[in-house]
Parts: sequence; C-alpha cells; structure tokens
Amino acid sequence: MKFTILSGARQGAVRRSTQKAEAFFERITEDHNDWLISSFRQALPRLSKPELFLRYHKIAHVLPAVELSRQENGALQMTQYNGIIVLEVKPLRSKELVQKAKRQASTLPSTLAAFTGADGQSVDVLVRVKRTDGTLPKEEADAARFYDEAFAQVLPLYQSALQDLPLETESGGLRHALLLPLDQEPYVDMDAAAIKIQAVAEAPTSTDAFAALPAPRHRQKEEDWEAYSVYENLFGMACRRAHESTGIAETDALNPLLLTAIAHEMLEAGVPQEETVTHLWHHLMFKDGADEQAVRSIVEATYDDELADGFEAPKTLKLPGQEMRELIRRLEQRYVFRRNEIMGWTEYRRNASAHSLWAPIDRSAVSDFVIELRVAGVNISEKDVWNYVLSRRRIPRYNPVTDYLYDCRDKWDGKDHIRALARTVPTEYQQWPDLFHTWFLSMVAQWRGMNRRFGNALVPLLVSRQGYHKSDFCRQLLPRQLRSWGFTDSLLMEEKKTVLTGMTQLLLINLDEFNQISPRQQEGFLKNIIQLPAVKLKRPHAKHIEDVPRLASFIATTNQADVLSDPAGSRRFIGVHVTGDIDTTQQPNYEQLYAQAMQELDNDVRYWLDADETTLLMEHNRQFQQYSAALNYFFDYFEVTDDATSPDSIWLSASAILAEVKHRAGGAMKVPTLNKFARELRQLPDIHSRSTRAAVEYLVKRK
Repeated sequence: MKFTILSGARQGAVRRSTQKAEAFFERITEDHNDWLISSFRQALPRLSKPELFLRYHKIAHVLPAVELSRQENGALQMTQYNGIIVLEVKPLRSKELVQKAKRQASTLPSTLAAFTGADGQSVDVLVRVKRTDGTLPKEEADAARFYDEAFAQVLPLYQSALQDLPLETESGGLRHALLLPLDQEPYVDMDAAAIKIQAVAEAPTSTDAFAALPAPRHRQKEEDWEAYSVYENLFGMACRRAHESTGIAETDALNPLLLTAIAHEMLEAGVPQEETVTHLWHHLMFKDGADEQAVRSIVEATYDDELADGFEAPKTLKLPGQEMRELIRRLEQRYVFRRNEIMGWTEYRRNASAHSLWAPIDRSAVSDFVIELRVAGVNISEKDVWNYVLSRRRIPRYNPVTDYLYDCRDKWDGKDHIRALARTVPTEYQQWPDLFHTWFLSMVAQWRGMNRRFGNALVPLLVSRQGYHKSDFCRQLLPRQLRSWGFTDSLLMEEKKTVLTGMTQLLLINLDEFNQISPRQQEGFLKNIIQLPAVKLKRPHAKHIEDVPRLASFIATTNQADVLSDPAGSRRFIGVHVTGDIDTTQQPNYEQLYAQAMQELDNDVRYWLDADETTLLMEHNRQFQQYSAALNYFFDYFEVTDDATSPDSIWLSASAILAEVKHRAGGAMKVPTLNKFARELRQLPDIHSRSTRAAVEYLVKRK
C-alpha cells in the first residue's frame, strides 16, 4: 500500500511521489524540512487562514486513499485504490482532546491509523474498507462511487465511537488530500480489519416528481445526518437508563434483557422502530457473537407487544383485510418505496436516517420481503407483496431530473458557465461555444418536456485523433447523480429497440466511434430518431403500443473526419475539430451550469438554430462530408454554380453527368446505379436543378 504525496514550489509543476504506508507513518513522527510543520503550528493563531503562512506552499499534501501516476499529458491518474476512507476530527481546542480523539478512534478494529493533523488541532483517521466479496474497485470512477458509499456507511460508526467530538460529516472524496501531519506517537494498526461495505448499484430513476403527494410518512432522502445525530443522542440516553434499570453491566452488551430494555426506552422516546434497529446494530456489529436478525427480532417483539396495548384479536376471528394491512404496516415500517415512472418499476431503501441507496424491486427482493413477513407470522403470498409494491395509489412517484433541475433554479451567479465549459475543448471553430450553448439549452429543454412537437435534433460531433479525452468530456456533462444511470456510450444502432428504449430512459447518449455507423443507418434510422419528440414503444407485458416522451439527447465522437454521409442531414451535426487534449481534470460546476440553463430557458432564450445559423453550419460541415467515389470524381471534373447566364454553365441530366464522369475516369471508378448517383446529386446543398420533359437537369460547370 502506497500513499501519494504532492509537493511543489509557488511556481512550476506539482511534484508527485509515493511512499509505502509503513514508511509514511515513521516519517510523520519527525518534523523534517527545517521544522516546517512546527513553524506552521506556531504561526496559525496569528493568521486569518492557513494559506497565509509564508511557507505554506512548501507543505506537502498527502492522498492516503489512492496511488496516482502521471500520464504523458501531465494529468494524474489512479493506479490503485488503497481501500481507505479518510475522516477528520476538528477543531480540537486542546492537546487533551486530540489525545482523546486518537484513543477513541483506536477502539474500532477498522482503524488503520489515527494521528494529529498538520495544524495540531485536528486528528486524521484512516479507516480500512472493502467490498463484501473482499475486493476493491480498479477504475477511478468506480472507486470514487464506492468511496462515497463507504464514507456514508462508516461515518455513523465513528460518530458513535467519538461521542461528542466534532467529526466532519462531509466527504472529501477519493482524492481527499491532507497537509503533511506531525505526530510523535501516531496510532497505527497495519492489521486493521476492513469494514465490508454493502455497495448497492445505483438504479435509474424517473420523471414527474412534483405531482401533489401527501406529506411523506417515510424518509425519501438517502441520508439525514441531522436526524441521525438526534436519534443517536436519544439512543445514548436509552442505553444509560436501560443499564440503570436492569443492573446489567456495559460489558454484557448482547444480553437480551438489556437489548429489550433499550428498545423499550427508544419506543418511549418516540423513536421509530427501524431507527432503533439501525442505531442498536451500529453499536453491536463488531461484537463477537452479534447477530443482526436476533437484534431485529428483539426490537420488533418489543414494539409489537407494547404498541398492541393489551389488545389481541380472537384467534378464530379473521378481520377483513387484516393480513394485507399487516403486510403494509410491516413493510412501510422497515422500508420506504417510490415509483420509477420511466423504468416502470418500484424502488426501495431502508426507512431510516442512516445512508442506504435505492435499489429496484426484483424477484429476489420480493422473496426477501415474503420471508421476513412469514417469519413475523404474517400469512401472505408473493402475489400479495407484488400487488402492494406495484400499486400506483400506495406508492409515491419520484423524478430525480426535475428534482435536480429545480434545486438549481434561481441560483445562477450570472456568469456564462456553459460557454466556459465549451472552451475547455481546444478548437479553431469560433462558433463552437455559441453552438454548444444552444445544444446544452436544448438538452435541458428536452428533459423538461418544453417542446412536444420536436426533439433535440442537434448533435455535437467531436473529431480528433485518439487520446484527446473526447469521451471523458461527454461523460462529464452530467453530474454524478444523473450520470450513473442517465449516460451511455455503448448503444448499437443495429439494436433499434434498445436505442428507442434508451431514448426514453437515458438523458445523454454518446454515439462513440461515430464512423462505425454505416451511411445507410445515418440516412435512415439515425436521421429519423434524432428529431423524434416521443417514441412509440410496447412495454413488457403491455397489450398496447404507447407514445413515451423522449428524454435523451445525443452527442458523438469519432477519430475520422469524413463521417457524414447525408449532405442534407448535416444540419443536425455540430462538427468540431478538436486540436488538443480536452481538460477533464477539473469537474464542472454542475449547479451553476444547470442553474444558467434553467434561468435562460425560463427567460425564453432560444434553444434552436435559426435559418441563417443552419445554413452556416451546413457549409462548415462540408469538411466532414463522406462522398462516394463517383461523387468525388464528379468534383474532379465539374463544379456547382448558381449562374445560369454564364457561357460556361450547362444544364445536364444525372445520366449525362454520370456517363461523362465514367468516360473521363475510365476503369478506375466503380460505377454506381443511376438512381443512387442522382440521389447524391440532389442532396448537394448548393446544386440547382430544373425539371424537363426528358429528365431532371442540374446546373454545373466543366473544370
């Protein structure tokens, strides 16, 4: 395991090095480089912010979670994720609190290290994590997603262990950097046991979140740390009261009588059942012999017995709908559900303030629900569970797209973030920022369903040699919470049904390697779907074909310049030659990007091209046009003209032109059919034609 260390002078490139974890922990016990960290600590009380320290630029930054290597273009790329989560305890106003934080962090077996930060008023805690199968992500995007999930699951455990000490609740992300610390006695356990993280795949989510719904009875947020903290404090009080009332020692934490007493105290305090299970298990999960199902059974029994308040229906009396009501009560007590209108499925997560991701309900999930209910004594069938989770009246709807966009609304700072993002693409095409701006607005308008007659028919086409980060740029156009399910670059035009379905469920489709799309597909299927406002689909198990609103916009990348086979259809593409590496090292300011788009659309800013812009775009796109061999020979021997009065101008039919081209080219030319050649002539944007009794004639000049 190696940590990445970045250092550099005020001017010049940042220097990168790596150091084994063991050597690093030895290194931080002494203040090297002319007492740099000690001087920094002494100067801090006199500074308004740490960066004002005269030699601040000399302090190295440490990235414990990842090992980075430098690419040929100078960018730093992850080569290995170390399975580490970084937590920071700050501010700590005394040395005693610093030592207390280290001591309490060391009580958890997953703590790899705990040491005093560079400022002397904080403690950095390194926590070991891994997947449930013991592996770690290999790709940086997967590692970043796993890091965020792990941070959310690890945080409550350390909040409990650190008690009232100030633990930072915001994740610094995979590349979280620490100033080089200094601690003569760091806590280090190289054999620390990694916490197994239950990483639930993020599922696609839907449209139409703003339908009027009753006040939510369950938690729709993925986490609510403020609520979690309140419940954690109540849990601490419940534990103290339970120990006092039962006389059971703290060392006997798994005693069923003690757990029952704690559950009773939580119930008396008004804490929901699932919250009690969550907080109790978070405090017991590292105990030898701890069993989550046993803990849950004790809590459920305590809540069921006391909420019944002495009432028990006669054994022989079966109340109408009693079993279904019990099914709903127990499922809604433990889980929260929402309807994904786009995907046509229901999603669920735990009904607690602790972090847990949404997942689609499939047969496996329903089987789990059935088992849980039958163990609890509810005699229901799998069909009963399906009837509930598929109910449109019981399950609320949710739309992550409109949620995200309307969260950004009225937050624009007035700066042009959209064109600034376009300028990260090196190109000599001066109209590119304006055209990208129009396309970006059209993409957001498509998501909002602002135009029911036309779809977003513009497609940026990034053309360059390989390795200029075109695909990365496309991928970064969406924020992570939308990108994880709303972006793809792997749709095949041959799979027409998949493409049509993707247009209703995805937000942005990258036509990667655009040159592999055949001319026939460009001029047929692709030309048609790009302008569709809705897609006709037959959903699984449905009996009718229905119009489903289109969501997705298109973008494309290619390594070849001559890729557009339809001259008339070239108005749909924004061809741009990329002349250098696209800067994808800096994450776009997504909130401002989409806040700008929302405000401009609300202010009726035009999000389509007018006739003049379309004409200029078609002229620009000629450089990307793909011509047949016959048409290339035509340009060798003829030129298009609009001056019919010129003595050099002549009206010729397609057959006459083809015969002359074939005669002059000789055997080198593969002769196309007359119909195909005539169709190619008609598609030339500047060619003039007239109809005569004999044929359609075209105005040309011989070269």
